[in-house]
Amino acid sequence: MAYGHHPFIEFPKWIEHNGKDILVQSREEEDSYLPPKTKKEAVVAAATVPVLDLDKDDLINEAAEHGVNIDKRWSAQRILDEINSVIAERE
Repeated sequence: MAYGHHPFIEFPKWIEHNGKDILVQSREEEDSYLPPKTKKEAVVAAATVPVLDLDKDDLINEAAEHGVNIDKRWSAQRILDEINSVIAERE
């Protein structure tokens, strides 16, 4: 190996998503932040994107706006999943 040669290591790397810098660890995680191409992919993408910056109180309010019955003891991810399932059923 010659001096000065460094192999390219793709991950981890920083990406920008919705104006925020996010550190991704894999191709799958990076792909989860890409916009969906079809309505079905949009539903799947919404269900698989991790809740990183959503406040539970905001999700509770959003659930009420969509008419989703939730239990306030649920995690933010569970509330988001319920919202997404109701939205998917309406489409």
